[in-house]
Amino acid sequence: MQNQRCLHESYLNKFDLLQFNNSPGLETYDKVVEERANKSNIFFSPINGGKINISVDEKLTKLHTDFSNSVILCSMFNEKHIINNTKLFNE
Repeated sequence: MQNQRCLHESYLNKFDLLQFNNSPGLETYDKVVEERANKSNIFFSPINGGKINISVDEKLTKLHTDFSNSVILCSMFNEKHIINNTKLFNE
């Protein structure tokens, strides 16, 4: 979790791949873009965090644009969500 980053800061740069939460609008988002945009990351739960005034599509698209070498994990509980979210990356 980004709010626990300070506990792990001393060794984060030793990993080739990190899994953590990140969503456009989080206080730390721009810093993470600056530090990790070209690195491999796995982001979890990006829909629930960050700005509440932007759509799910906008959040996922921004993450994909800012972190093109990363995997974005999000819960999709129904077929409509799965179809809509995967269309963002197949067009």
